[in-house]
Amino acid sequence: DINNSVRDNLYANFYGEVVFLKDFKFTANFTLDNVYRMDTFYYNNEYGTAATSTNNGLVEKYNDNYFSYNTQQMLNWNKTIKENHNFDVLIGHEFGKTDQRVVDAYKKNIFYPGIPELGNAVSQYSNGSTSSTVVTAIEGYFARVNYNYAGKYFFSGSYRYDGSSRFKYDKWGHFWSVGAAWRIKGESFMDNATWVDELKLRASWGQLGNEKIWSSYAGIDILSIGSCNYIWENQQVTGAATSYIADKSLTWETTTQYNVGLDLRLFGSLTFTGDFYVKETDDILMQLPVSGIFGFTEDPWKNAGRMRN
Repeated sequence: DINNSVRDNLYANFYGEVVFLKDFKFTANFTLDNVYRMDTFYYNNEYGTAATSTNNGLVEKYNDNYFSYNTQQMLNWNKTIKENHNFDVLIGHEFGKTDQRVVDAYKKNIFYPGIPELGNAVSQYSNGSTSSTVVTAIEGYFARVNYNYAGKYFFSGSYRYDGSSRFKYDKWGHFWSVGAAWRIKGESFMDNATWVDELKLRASWGQLGNEKIWSSYAGIDILSIGSCNYIWENQQVTGAATSYIADKSLTWETTTQYNVGLDLRLFGSLTFTGDFYVKETDDILMQLPVSGIFGFTEDPWKNAGRMRN
């Protein structure tokens, strides 16, 4: 028998940065990941598991080529005005894509012993041969603004506009966040409280989107070929049937979080951090079971759940 595996991995990361007009900085990132796998399995026809009258030897070829890349461009402006007004502004864009192609082929009835090639086997194996191509992409535009006055009053805001190929008709989602903080220790009335090293009060509200589901094509209807063969003129012929019905309104899952917090440090070493938050997730992506009478092989994905903690 022969069991041979080949793995080729390529990972590359490119980064560039340009500073101009004193307060501006442009950065670009590009990441590439490629994993190629090729397996050869040969089971001889003289002895062992495949040396039967049914198989008479077996050859399998398995190829898996995974390719992904991510690119990001960001423009940052950092400026202090009149000593106390500090601005940090960022805008950016990112795009990522994955492409995975798999071929798995079997043949039986070995013609010449010891040659692990499909052409050396003359009959189709009962498992058949399969192939698949899965391509997904995600794109986003984002902006962030941070401002603080004299290191005492802090304000921030951000916005993301993200799109995913997993959703056919409602690809794009809007996600916001705002926050503020008051560094009480920086106030003049705290000058005599030397035993207090740090005291800050924080509050924020923000949203995050999620599109991570295992199905790459949850937003489209799927046909299954060969799952419903039928009789035509006294002969069985191959048929196709709908195995999955998509929810055309499928879109992003959204998590919203409210947070209030306090940071305190006393006597140089005693530290306390306290947070109170409420986290709500809406439009949770989940599969809802349907009756087998409809003939579907996969339950449809829905924005059907809500959770609060």
